[in-house]
Amino acid sequence: MRQQRSALGNALQRLQLSILRAQLHVRQVTLREQQLQREWATTIDPLLSDLYWEPLGRLQEAPEDEGDLREWLLLLLMGGWARRRLSDNLGSYLLRSADVGGEMALAFLDVDGGFHLSAPDYLAVINARRDELLTASAELSLLDTTAEQLTQAIVRAREESNPLPYLAPLVSSWVATRRNSITITEMAWAVAAALTWTYLNNAVEEQMFTARADACALCLPKHGVVVRTNNVPLGYGIPQHTGCRCIWMPVTRNWTEPANIWRGGRVT
Repeated sequence: MRQQRSALGNALQRLQLSILRAQLHVRQVTLREQQLQREWATTIDPLLSDLYWEPLGRLQEAPEDEGDLREWLLLLLMGGWARRRLSDNLGSYLLRSADVGGEMALAFLDVDGGFHLSAPDYLAVINARRDELLTASAELSLLDTTAEQLTQAIVRAREESNPLPYLAPLVSSWVATRRNSITITEMAWAVAAALTWTYLNNAVEEQMFTARADACALCLPKHGVVVRTNNVPLGYGIPQHTGCRCIWMPVTRNWTEPANIWRGGRVT
């Protein structure tokens, strides 16, 4: 009986240490996420501003009809320099966010060493996400919403003797909202994707949906739900919503660390 109590006590102690390590890893990674988010916000802010102001600089050429105006704006947005610079920015920071996710996954697995995503198939997924954000009529299109915002604002601004002073504060507000949305939500997408890829390629079969301390009513009921790393059910993708910061934690019961840890390279 004494031996049983001792074994149980040792098991509980190991469990507590494991929980403490996981909590420490979450705090450390959250700090890295916040640092990267601040850096991303600084670099993307002027690019988002340019995305709005580039077509506004040609306002005197804008069609009168509202439908024509929207189409004219979309054409300018699609072909503008602001979109190209924003594409480079999104690609770079989505990849860096994925690297944070990979580092996070290895830390959760108590595996030392670094991570850098270079696997072609996964880089293609990152690039597809970037392209969807900057393609007209795509589900995640920033260009469609930008054109709609500008269309409605220009129609109202034409009632003013000088439209630009009317438009300037609107643009500042839109940029701030979109900056926060992108740097939080798109980072969460890239981090979650890299977490799953790292678990999957290191023989971790299951992962647990994990909400942060400030989780919302949508995410909190999913906290603790365990899914397969190779088959995330519909409705459990991360991010769940704009501003979502949920993550995947590994389920490591019966898991054995592989001899060769996958650290983001080509999948064999």
